[in-house]
Amino acid sequence: MVLTLEIVDKLKSLNLDFWVDKEEIDGGENIFGEVNKGLEECDTFLLVWSMATSKSHFIMEGELSTAFQSGKKIILCNVDGTLLPHF
Repeated sequence: MVLTLEIVDKLKSLNLDFWVDKEEIDGGENIFGEVNKGLEECDTFLLVWSMATSKSHFIMEGELSTAFQSGKKIILCNVDGTLLPHF
């Protein structure tokens, strides 16, 4: 999580246009709908990849799969050497 926050800070310092689920979704909002909206509107999907990420059904079957099937550019930032998924 610390590395993810460092990446977010760096993107902010570069004045890049990006969307971060934890910053853009307010309590009570439909998280699945908001994440899907963010995925629809993005050109590139950046995923900080770790053992925890690889075990998340929501990320694997939801976010990453949707980005892949939508033809988005995908950047995986592997932070702990966890094997990457096969599509």
